[in-house]
Amino acid sequence: MRHLFAAALLATIVGAQPPAPGSTIVVRAAHLISATNDAVTSPGVVVIRGDKILAVGGSAAVPADARVIDLGAATLLPGLIDLHTHLTSTGVHWEEELLKTTPGQAALHGAHNALITLMAGFTTCRDMGPTWPFTDIDLRKAIDEGVVPGPRLQVAGNYVSPTGGAGDARQFSIYVDVPIVRNLADGQAGNGYPSAKGGVTRPLSPRADRSPTGPCAWRGLCRIQGRPCSNDLSSA
Repeated sequence: MRHLFAAALLATIVGAQPPAPGSTIVVRAAHLISATNDAVTSPGVVVIRGDKILAVGGSAAVPADARVIDLGAATLLPGLIDLHTHLTSTGVHWEEELLKTTPGQAALHGAHNALITLMAGFTTCRDMGPTWPFTDIDLRKAIDEGVVPGPRLQVAGNYVSPTGGAGDARQFSIYVDVPIVRNLADGQAGNGYPSAKGGVTRPLSPRADRSPTGPCAWRGLCRIQGRPCSNDLSSA
């Protein structure tokens, strides 16, 4: 198991520091799991040119000018996908974060957590909503632009919560005002679909991925908006 994840870690290092355009890297190991079937290929060879994987398998041709990385007894496998993360969390409960932290802290912790997640072998994450709205979108943009290393992200932008749900911050004392919380999908009075439409439309801005929580959780609310559900992770 240690060898298995050592190989995944190396793959993330290559992803975090992509080679120059046109250069070729060949990663060799004792075994390879491609995940296209149940087979374990021995030996394992992955040919990478620039930021593209050209060939996978024990019989893949090795270009003469390639840089070869030999991992010995390790096992190569595709990047892992985490479907529930909160990368911009500072590590404390979200209620405490609202009262004691700032969006800037969330952004800095997000960059740190993204690197840790990538180095653990996860190359795609579905982030399920930040305490501070839209900090996850900024993190995704920074990763996409190469400003910070991290996995590919699908992000929510903000929580959407029913009354009493995980994102309902009204359990605070009536003497504490938390104006940032405007994400109740059923409205303050719980008056049904019209308020649900407003609650969903706000956090699902054009900058957020359309359905970060999956089609089953969002189907009814997406129908309220008159938009199709989508949760395509095929590009991961």
